Amino acid sequence: MDQYLNWLPSVLRTINEALIAGVAISCFSVFLFLLGYLRKEVLARVYTLILAELAIIFTANAFSLTIDSAPTKFMLQQVQWVGFFIVHPAFYHFSLTILEMTGVKLSRGRFLSVAAVYAASFGMVGLFLSGKLYGRSVVVSADRPISQLTDFSPLIWVWAILIFFVCVGILIKAFRRTKTKTSRRRMGYLFVSAMSVQMSTTLSLFAALRFNYADAAGYWLFSVLAYLLLLLLIFLLAYSVVTFCVTWSHRVVRLRLVEWVLRGPITASMTLVLVTLVRRSARVLGINSEAWTSLLTVFSILLLEYMITVLTPLIRRNNYSGYGHEDYQMLTGLENMMIFRAELETYLESLCSVICDKLQLPGAFVATKGINGQPEAVISAGPFSESQIESVRRLAAETPPAAAADQEAEIVFADGFAFVPIAYPIAGNEESSLAIVGVVFAEDVSPLPLREVLRSAASDCAQVLWQRRYYARTYRTLEGIADLEPLQRFRSVNLLNPAEGFRHEDYALPSEVSGWVRDALTHYWGGPKLSESPLLRWRIVAAESEDDETGRINGLRKVLRAAIEKIRPDGTPSISVEWTLYNILILKFIEGRKVKEIVRKLSMSEADFYRKQKVAIEEVAKILTAAENEARTAVGSEFDGGAEITPEITEEEGAEREDGC
Repeated sequence: MDQYLNWLPSVLRTINEALIAGVAISCFSVFLFLLGYLRKEVLARVYTLILAELAIIFTANAFSLTIDSAPTKFMLQQVQWVGFFIVHPAFYHFSLTILEMTGVKLSRGRFLSVAAVYAASFGMVGLFLSGKLYGRSVVVSADRPISQLTDFSPLIWVWAILIFFVCVGILIKAFRRTKTKTSRRRMGYLFVSAMSVQMSTTLSLFAALRFNYADAAGYWLFSVLAYLLLLLLIFLLAYSVVTFCVTWSHRVVRLRLVEWVLRGPITASMTLVLVTLVRRSARVLGINSEAWTSLLTVFSILLLEYMITVLTPLIRRNNYSGYGHEDYQMLTGLENMMIFRAELETYLESLCSVICDKLQLPGAFVATKGINGQPEAVISAGPFSESQIESVRRLAAETPPAAAADQEAEIVFADGFAFVPIAYPIAGNEESSLAIVGVVFAEDVSPLPLREVLRSAASDCAQVLWQRRYYARTYRTLEGIADLEPLQRFRSVNLLNPAEGFRHEDYALPSEVSGWVRDALTHYWGGPKLSESPLLRWRIVAAESEDDETGRINGLRKVLRAAIEKIRPDGTPSISVEWTLYNILILKFIEGRKVKEIVRKLSMSEADFYRKQKVAIEEVAKILTAAENEARTAVGSEFDGGAEITPEITEEEGAEREDGC
């Protein structure tokens, strides 16, 4: 029994050393996470400075415990103290940033005080490195002399205690400014974790200098528990920072943080503890440390990663994740029902291969179409030349949708192909063209099996393509709704300063502006999409209009034409690249020319024309949006009627907008 008790201090000391390294690993890991996901947030950047200093302090501490060279050990001790002097101003900066986020307008003196504290910290570093703040003594441990810092100047204690209590006072003031239950709870997490980490860093340095070579089991047990608590506090502080840096989407970043911590520092730290224990005890146990270390490293990493994989869905399903069980089930259900593009292409390739095998033909294809009737992609099996692919695209563009879903579509023979048009009802509306499915036709193929195979393939394709299009359109609708101004305000509500999120002076106009502009340009010279456009209620249109309805319409034409002219490049008109957007708007909407005439005049393909037309309309929408925001800000008012500016989007309009133009 006594023999085991003699081993206990060594085991606990080994675990303690591994935990010190684990703290350094954890700080660096969270540092990388914040730089990757929240580097634009001021609070996160300040916390990364704290993490960097903590990583330096505990890395130097971990190395100093494993090195016998006295000069190197002394240098590492100096590195720890340099980090100590800089981390305290970082905590002061962190506290003021939190206070500012609660809505307090910091004076210029507060900002200057941050610079002054940092400058004073570098002054303390200079005094320390010159040897004016400490003494050195030699102690004997394990029959070897060790240089140790002693006789610290009281100035160090005054420095640390003064900044600590100033930070406490600032965070208490910030806590009192929080009003909601959630914000007070999370501010409580931040206050406790920040102050505990700051205090623990100071105490760990002095304790390490005094007790690192002690043999008392009680001290090492206490040290192990203290470092475990410090790890927890660092993660808790990181969690608090994340929740205050992001608003409505904090659940996403929070889950990423949890998974990052579990797969990174937790896995690395536990593996390091196990490997260190095996290597230190190998001589006593009489085992090959190299073989067992390699085996244990691989086994522990795989086991921990497996456990994390099993636990992650459980974490996502509870309220901590930000979803809750019902919301998570709905989210995963939508993901499982969605047909993704890569999956669709794989399915269609397999279908084409089956058609070729059944009919013993050299090639089969499926040409999918967008809602505007233009071909999107050609999926094929067998050798197809570029000319054949272009022929399939042309046939897909020229082929109308099938007459009705319950009628058998007739086979069409053209350009050496036999194909069937595919149509399927979308949400009970009129037929919409989805695709054509066909084969490279050969004269010796019997019409009967050809008809049966193509009709069967068309039926299967219709189901899959309809589901793909329906979910894609639903996503586009939700995406448009998510960009509306009321939801933008919802996302901007900050837990520390909720009032800031409910200010309406400078918000963006609705995302439907591009659709409104496209509709108005389509009926530029007259039509319901111009006379009933929501843009007629805008202030910039009213400023160019007379009181009657005709005056409003003419005012809208003036505003649209002025926005188009702002896109016009300098110089003489030409068909060069910089004139493309302007030429498309003028030729298509002002002069009313046909698409084929425009693409021939501008020397571009139809697909390129539609892409550039969408970009051009978006540019006009941006110009109008900026002008309307400026007009509304100038009169100090908000939207006229709020919801009135957002039109109801019909099923047909939503389908058209999914395709862009």
